Amino acid sequence: MTDLIVDANSLYARAWYAAKEDPYQAVLITMNIAMMVFNPERLGELVDRSLFCWDGGQKKDKGRDARPAAYETSKEEVRAAVEFMFGTANVRIEGYEADDLIATAAFASPADHIIIVSADKDLHQLNSERISIFDVNSKGMVSRREILSRWHVKRPSQVAIALAIQGDSADKIPGIRGWGPKRVQKLFEAVTPEMEFDVVLKAIMDQIPDDRMQEFEDALQITLLDPDVPGVLSPAPVVMPVPSNLEPAGLMRLMSYYIPLYRQYGHSTSSARDREE
Repeated sequence: MTDLIVDANSLYARAWYAAKEDPYQAVLITMNIAMMVFNPERLGELVDRSLFCWDGGQKKDKGRDARPAAYETSKEEVRAAVEFMFGTANVRIEGYEADDLIATAAFASPADHIIIVSADKDLHQLNSERISIFDVNSKGMVSRREILSRWHVKRPSQVAIALAIQGDSADKIPGIRGWGPKRVQKLFEAVTPEMEFDVVLKAIMDQIPDDRMQEFEDALQITLLDPDVPGVLSPAPVVMPVPSNLEPAGLMRLMSYYIPLYRQYGHSTSSARDREE
């Protein structure tokens, strides 16, 4: 069994800005990306179940600008549309970010293979023999070797530590001011692949000066994932009434027909809002 767990916020935000903040086009573009990630030719295998995870809050104020009202309105349309198109489950839990829901769902899944779809780099820490990462920017799988090399770590789980050190301006992670990948590489010279996470964390913290420790700890609160969020749904069986090989132009025509109906009559099946905790 293969589960597909999607960072829906990541897909939608990408579409919103690609659509130049046009709500209607944002829905169409998001669905076009969704069709790509369900495509077995792109993933290399068929997906049995899926779950779309949405932000219900932030661990810490990252200083992002407030979204316009239309951003939230069309997000609701996307949530309903992916249920209509794929039979997927949607989950949003107040007070938790999508990343934490993804971690919880992935670790709880009994599937043989779990594919996480996102553009967020902090989810690289979930990579394992059973969990793969599909990057929507590169439109392909991110290999374990690539993750270890990119972050100068010895296990993917340590990516959270590397990010807390060097930061990530794209995701508003401050890191330690003035410290970058070279400093990460230097700090991890004391780490071996056999070391458990807590041992690695202590080895890294022992090398951080006291006057920089607060910066590191603040950033680590953002990068560490919570794998035990209560109320996270299990992925739902994929039921795709639309052919998986539908060309983008055909998808656009279908969604151009569907979205006005949704806006006029509402979603007739169990909606994303009914699935929230």
